[in-house]
Amino acid sequence: MKIPSKIFLIGPMGAGKSTIGKQLASALKLTFEDTDNEIQRRTGVDIPTIFEFEGEEGFRKREAAVIDELTQLDQRVVATGGGAVLLPENRRNLAARGYVIYLHCSTDQQYERTAKDKGRPLLDTDDPKEKGLGDCIDCQLCVQVCPTGIDIRKGLQYECIACAACIDACDSIMDRMSYPRGLIRYTTDNALHHEKSRLLRPRVLIYATLLLVLVGLLVTSINMRTPVILDIIRDRNTLYRELPNDVVENIYTLKIINQSDHARQFDLGVSGIEGIELDGVPDPFEVAGSDVASLPVRVRVQRENSHGINDIEFTITAADDPNITLTEDSRFLGPTP
Repeated sequence: MKIPSKIFLIGPMGAGKSTIGKQLASALKLTFEDTDNEIQRRTGVDIPTIFEFEGEEGFRKREAAVIDELTQLDQRVVATGGGAVLLPENRRNLAARGYVIYLHCSTDQQYERTAKDKGRPLLDTDDPKEKGLGDCIDCQLCVQVCPTGIDIRKGLQYECIACAACIDACDSIMDRMSYPRGLIRYTTDNALHHEKSRLLRPRVLIYATLLLVLVGLLVTSINMRTPVILDIIRDRNTLYRELPNDVVENIYTLKIINQSDHARQFDLGVSGIEGIELDGVPDPFEVAGSDVASLPVRVRVQRENSHGINDIEFTITAADDPNITLTEDSRFLGPTP
């Protein structure tokens, strides 16, 4: 495998992007870059100070600019911040310009590695309950573990694939904070507002009625299924053939579908013109169970009875059960008078 010239490390905070990035760059003889370190070098202040004066939004703008520049440089291993993938432009640049590696770690490992780290402003928060903010401590772990990169705190979104990774991450933080579980959970609007859920709702009744109707139609269609299907294909190469003794002939191909499970014998007849008759058709002929038989048929009529276009009927009847019969229309073509 060819070693890529640009390698970008992503993953949640505490996953080891900087540590592994340095070792990887050393092993591959590439230059290591850390987006957080680059931001601090350019601004002259640490990350918590940037968060204090510009907020997370201001920090993300600086981070996006740094990522845009670093991803254009060759021979680089770039370690990104934990929240870098939140911005669509960062995801596009990383995916399009190099080889992206996602470093995964459990929430327990994250907590152990970052619990005493004072240089992470997203973890350096006051007691949210004292500020009336509820149980969320804004740790962003629910965002970090989401495979589609959405922020579930903004509500359910169409990108959500219901993997429940955010639920597990949030519950682990709630346990460590001694808060009740279930801040992120599967629930209903009625349950959120402490209202009783009704099983027999109009929607349930409508869906149940539709389901019963569909089941009824399915059962009816199965019971009324025709045991045999007849398809008639007229020969298009010649309109008709004139034979000796003033006989006119049309050629057809009959497709007989036996929908029963066992072989069945059929009798074939034709009507619609005086003196019409079949030629070369075995009587009866057999079709295997659940099979399709292709039967070439020649139909002959006296010339005096075959002028122009004539409607005819093919009738197929089961030899073992006269009640199983099927008639299909076709046309017989003859010379003009």
